[in-house]
Amino acid sequence: MAVLVFFIAPYMLLAQADAGPDQEICKGKSVQLGGAANPDYCYYWTPQSGLDNPYAPNPTATPEKTTTYTVIVTGPEFSGRWMDDVTVTVFEMQDIVFDKPMVYADGATLVTPQAVVNPSGRRLSWEFVGESFGCWWENEKIVVGTDPGSVTVRAVDNKNPECYLDKPLELLDPVAGVTAEDVKNKGRIAKTGETLYLVGPQRQAEVKALPAQGSFSGLAPVWSGTCLSPPSGTASFINDADEGMSCTYNVGNDKSITITRLSSTTTEIKPLPGFSDAGLKKFFETDLNFKGNKVGGIKCEINFGNTNFRKTLVGKYMDPGTDYKYEMNLGFSGSVSGRIVHPLYSKKISSPWGSAKWELYMEVKAALGIGGGLIKDPSTEFQGWNGKNLTASLDGAFKVGFEFMSDAEYMAIKAGISAEVKVGTSVQLLGNELQIKGYCGQVQGALNFEFHYDINDPKAKVSYNESIVLFEGLDSGWKHLMYLD
Repeated sequence: MAVLVFFIAPYMLLAQADAGPDQEICKGKSVQLGGAANPDYCYYWTPQSGLDNPYAPNPTATPEKTTTYTVIVTGPEFSGRWMDDVTVTVFEMQDIVFDKPMVYADGATLVTPQAVVNPSGRRLSWEFVGESFGCWWENEKIVVGTDPGSVTVRAVDNKNPECYLDKPLELLDPVAGVTAEDVKNKGRIAKTGETLYLVGPQRQAEVKALPAQGSFSGLAPVWSGTCLSPPSGTASFINDADEGMSCTYNVGNDKSITITRLSSTTTEIKPLPGFSDAGLKKFFETDLNFKGNKVGGIKCEINFGNTNFRKTLVGKYMDPGTDYKYEMNLGFSGSVSGRIVHPLYSKKISSPWGSAKWELYMEVKAALGIGGGLIKDPSTEFQGWNGKNLTASLDGAFKVGFEFMSDAEYMAIKAGISAEVKVGTSVQLLGNELQIKGYCGQVQGALNFEFHYDINDPKAKVSYNESIVLFEGLDSGWKHLMYLD
């Protein structure tokens, strides 16, 4: 009897435990495991991490890191148990590092990119994705252009082009901003997007580009303008356009400044209608009577001087804008005087030279004066209203005297002696300084003499006046000073 032994079956059973060839994937990608499958056998994969179904004969694996999977195959009715391994290598591109943390689009900087990969030692290719913003590659280095923006840099695995990583490289504008400063009035500065107003002829502005870093290390900023062609190769220049022009300059990535030249115009306004340059004067007087007899009179005089109001366009102090300077000039004076003769001490007498009289009288005087002006000038440091030699005064006098008068046909003589007491106060505003002065108790004695001779010929008219101050008392006055904020 012959015995025949078959050795094929074990090899056929071993074929049921085929985990498939080792594979490599990019991180985040998937791969199918296993070989030919037999529906009569049971499959179990371990570890289960990254598998969609660990009991499938050909599961899909998406591991986070390099993993070795083991498949365990069990035959029908536990007739056999077989195992096989497969390694899935995960290639990870972790980051792209640039050797310069801040890159300015100055047309001269070189940037070296370096990819951080796992496992290391892989050959990579470099390219730009989308717009290059004027950059190009040179020996795997980036040559930065002059256009600010965000350029996308891509690193590609030469072994598996499906493995790549993108990272933006920010190309900063080397120009941080632009300013324009009034050359004549330092401190009047306009910044990016603003307008500097220059008022009046022969005004210049210095236009300057400000570097984002310490200086413009590469190419100088490129200017463009609507009026004059700005120079190239410098960071600043002097604008010297004509009056009435408005110029806008651009530099860097749409950073602009505007310079507008305006005429210095003055508008004069007369706030009180009917006032002329010579002013307005009013005068009236009246007599005082007592029991039918004239015992005195009152005189009043009001005089408005040159009163006007004007505004002038000026540049503002430490500010690029404009405003109006207002000036108000005032001129006003008024006086009231009265004279009363004591009826008991007034008498007319006869003399060989004509009529004569003597009388005891009393005079009261009051005068008010306002002069100077007010000014509000926004081109100066003090922005409020200032006094421009603005003064106001109020004076009064009380006078008692004895007077003798003689009237002849051709000659008149008038003599007298008097004593006068004066009081008064004055206020003066100079800038923001307010001065207040006052006085009282000033006593003055005087001897007056008048002579008039007339022989009916105007050309031969002769007159003579003399006033002699007999004494002056001491002033008893005060003064006060204050400053207005």
